[in-house]
Amino acid sequence: MSQHRHHQHGELVENTSMKALLSKLKSETFILDLAPKSPVPKLEGYQYQLVDTSTLEVEVLREQGINSVFAQLSAQGCRY
Repeated sequence: MSQHRHHQHGELVENTSMKALLSKLKSETFILDLAPKSPVPKLEGYQYQLVDTSTLEVEVLREQGINSVFAQLSAQGCRY
């Protein structure tokens, strides 16, 4: 198993596996490529922003999961 080092201001803060490091995150940010001419999405319960006409950035809290994002996008006719 490979080890990953987490540095902050040049100082080693943590030396652990990627899986252990990711398990400590409270949220993850996903970048989604939307198909051309997709409608502008509206996501309930998520922090998000449309970076440009085809790039959606969504913050997903650990307890939320990403499945609801895809369900909401599909229900609105957004293709990705």
